[in-house]
Amino acid sequence: HHAKRGPQIVDPKDAAVMTMYANIKGNSRIIESGTGSGFLTYMILNMLSENGKYLGIDQSRESINITKENVRTALNRDIEILEMNFHEFDGRGEIFDAAILDLPDPWQSANNQKKYIKPGGRIVTYLPNYDQVEKAVSAYENNGFMHIETFEIIKREIIVREGATRPSSTGIMHTAFLSCFVRLEGSETLLR
Repeated sequence: HHAKRGPQIVDPKDAAVMTMYANIKGNSRIIESGTGSGFLTYMILNMLSENGKYLGIDQSRESINITKENVRTALNRDIEILEMNFHEFDGRGEIFDAAILDLPDPWQSANNQKKYIKPGGRIVTYLPNYDQVEKAVSAYENNGFMHIETFEIIKREIIVREGATRPSSTGIMHTAFLSCFVRLEGSETLLR
């Protein structure tokens, strides 16, 4: 079976680290926004037990349909994905452990996110440009989140041939910058 492709998928090297930084456990309650084709969704769902909760949020009906179909094919599971602008999501009175955001402007609703991300909960962002990272770090820090770190993962393939093993001269170098934030309790100040 081949998964249907829609938007660009989050590279496996990034998806693995994003799920780790989101601190996903079996019973975690996870939001994903910017579901794309569902590759990252699949990885998140593989980490959750039946006691966990997944909620997707995407503006694109096409992405939602592709993700749901791919998850149904791969995991024989139906998932909930709200068709809406992530920045308008109010939490529906629920509290989540983490949000994994593949959005161009996740910082726009940082203040709103702290209403439904539990203290100690994580936000993980996937942003391709430096200026996006600067805006995200500034907004999250100003809205009760601590910036843990920002980095990129560069994977270099090795061509293995007897007597001629060497790095490949082609490949994908930059995909995105990954940033991780943790929600602080109400009144802590940031110590640097």
